[in-house]
Amino acid sequence: MYDQPRPNRATPAMTFDQMLEHVRYEGAYPTRERAEAAVRTVLAALGRQVTGEERVDLAQCLPVEAAL
Repeated sequence: MYDQPRPNRATPAMTFDQMLEHVRYEGAYPTRERAEAAVRTVLAALGRQVTGEERVDLAQCLPVEAAL
C-alpha cells in the first residue's frame, strides 16, 4: 500500500482526558461518562470499517486509551 517507509509517528496531540472533555463540550454531553460512551461507540464503529494498515495508522493517531 505504501511506496515509501512510513515515518515514526508523533505522540497524539491530546490526552484521552482532553479528548473526552473536548467531545463533552462540543457535543453538549452532560457528563464525561456520556462523552466517553459516545467516543467508544464511534471508534468501535469506525474500527469495523477500517482494516489493515489504515486501522493501525488511525490507532497511532489516537491516545492509547482510545486506540484500544
